[in-house]
Amino acid sequence: MEQVSRQDKVLAATEIYRSLIGNRLSEKYKAVEDLRDSPDDVDLPTLRRLLIKAITGDFHAGKEYQLDDWSISRTRSWLLGSLARLSAGDDEATEAVIAHLLPDSKQDYPWASRACSAC
Repeated sequence: MEQVSRQDKVLAATEIYRSLIGNRLSEKYKAVEDLRDSPDDVDLPTLRRLLIKAITGDFHAGKEYQLDDWSISRTRSWLLGSLARLSAGDDEATEAVIAHLLPDSKQDYPWASRACSAC
């Protein structure tokens, strides 16, 4: 099996990122498939940084209202889904995903502890 260089891994991360922010749905699906099938061929820290930067920058929550462009929220969904898959072991990535799923994640939710008391 051929060893993939660090430069090739960074390039693969960049290509996956570009596919995820692109307009073609087929490229988004292919990027997720490539990430699932060949994660060792991708520089995951680089991809996580790119995803976090995009989620908190160009594709931040609310920007779709500012620009009246709903493709922003769809793209953010793809970015968050990919980041969630990659967040294991990375506190910053995990916190970014949780912050978007539960904006008040620092708040205590009594209903959650009651719902899980039988768990």
